[in-house]
Amino acid sequence: MGRLVRAWSFDYHPDLYPEGDPATGIEGSAGGSTQQPRHRLALSGLGAAAGSCSVLLPVAAMRFGHVVDRRRDEDRANRAALFWEIFVGLSDFFKSKSAGTDSASGEKHPDAGPLMREMIQSLENDNWTYDYHPDRNLIYTGVKGKKSHYRLIMSANEKSQTVCVMTVHPTLTPEERRAAMAEFLTRANYGLTVGNFEMDFRDGEVRYRVGYDVEGGRFTAKMADNMVICAYTMMDRYAAGLVGLVHQGKTVLEAIEAVEGKKEGEAG
Repeated sequence: MGRLVRAWSFDYHPDLYPEGDPATGIEGSAGGSTQQPRHRLALSGLGAAAGSCSVLLPVAAMRFGHVVDRRRDEDRANRAALFWEIFVGLSDFFKSKSAGTDSASGEKHPDAGPLMREMIQSLENDNWTYDYHPDRNLIYTGVKGKKSHYRLIMSANEKSQTVCVMTVHPTLTPEERRAAMAEFLTRANYGLTVGNFEMDFRDGEVRYRVGYDVEGGRFTAKMADNMVICAYTMMDRYAAGLVGLVHQGKTVLEAIEAVEGKKEGEAG
């Protein structure tokens, strides 16, 4: 088995070891050494390694520094790659939102048309619970207002490019009060810009309807959300007058004034 022999360059300072360096065996100036400050010395075996720590440590420190620098560069590269992935992910997310479509609604209801998907997405965005009936292209859900709970119906006709949202009041108007209710709703409808009240004379059901014709345009989940808000807030606003007319024996004018206040020129 051969020996590992290496030649080392080193600086010798006799003033630091006047009596000689016991680790290297080199005599100091007190021993009459005539060696020059620069030497080459053959070192071998474990003893050489132990005796040359003063030479090895700077080299090891230098190599360790290179390793640290390399790992630091790798960490920076990894962080940069991570930030880029996050940036790309966020960009894709906002692009999908701005396009008005969401893959979740499409995957959940693949049979829904483009208009219905936007309606579904408007509910998904606010975590609504709903029932979707693809055979009739309808959505049934409910909403709680300040005055009562209401049924909410959403529909879309892909062929005619029309959408509709209706809020249904839980109270059915009895037959003897339907003529008065018709007048109440007509007065309430006057001056409205979005949507209208209506009543089914067959059973006395009262609802508020908001509908759009979106042919040639682009229907979005935000538009569907605005339709829902309009439908149930208007129903909730006039609910007190409706109940007063049906259950409290109020006249039409009293019921309207309970909501809108007394108008100038009307008889009290």
